[in-house]
Amino acid sequence: MSKELIKKYDVVVVGGGISGCMAAIAAARAGSAVLLVEKYGFLGGTLTACGTGPMMTFHAGDKLVVRGICNELIERLKKKGLSTGHIFDTIRYTYTVTPFDAEGMKRELEEMCIEAGVTLLYHTYATDAV
Repeated sequence: MSKELIKKYDVVVVGGGISGCMAAIAAARAGSAVLLVEKYGFLGGTLTACGTGPMMTFHAGDKLVVRGICNELIERLKKKGLSTGHIFDTIRYTYTVTPFDAEGMKRELEEMCIEAGVTLLYHTYATDAV
């Protein structure tokens, strides 16, 4: 990636996993010009690429403690029938689990990034920091 391309952005996020997506969306919503660089052709990282669902630990006991953009994602998935939302963990490994449709999450993360104004660059690796 050329230095000229990088100069167009205030923030460059390398990695479009769940954390990278949340960071990119937050920065864009705060007014920064954001580029999100992802090695695969989709977002979500291991959550969507490797079947590592369900998400878990949105709660501490009965209290919802993971909020913000990440919980907004879950609410959007629920509205589209792509997640049941947070459900009590009957195995008692954690407080709640949050099942989701991996393909739906890929699409929803991309839509959220685009709505926020994030520029997405797929099939790209970062090799150096300038």
